[in-house]
Amino acid sequence: MKTKKIIQQQVIFNEEFWKNFDQHLDIMLDKKIDEKGLITLKNINHLPTKEEFYAKEDELLSELKTVREEITTLSGLHQKINSHEDRIEKLEKFTKIKTL
Repeated sequence: MKTKKIIQQQVIFNEEFWKNFDQHLDIMLDKKIDEKGLITLKNINHLPTKEEFYAKEDELLSELKTVREEITTLSGLHQKINSHEDRIEKLEKFTKIKTL
């Protein structure tokens, strides 16, 4: 009789254990993930997909190329302006025109 009661208690314990096992396992896994500082899908779902990332990168690189081309163009204009200033100064000295 005593043995039968012990077996019944073990069966009841096992049933309750397995009912709650998934919940306990999830809780334990979440704790371990937090302790180890691991990254999960919940942490990275705000990041862009690979395609979105490469599309944005292409857009930025083309913009950078355009800016560099503009800088090169403006640099050439700056040299021309400096050259004109030198010529104007020489003409002013030669013709003795007073500058402002």
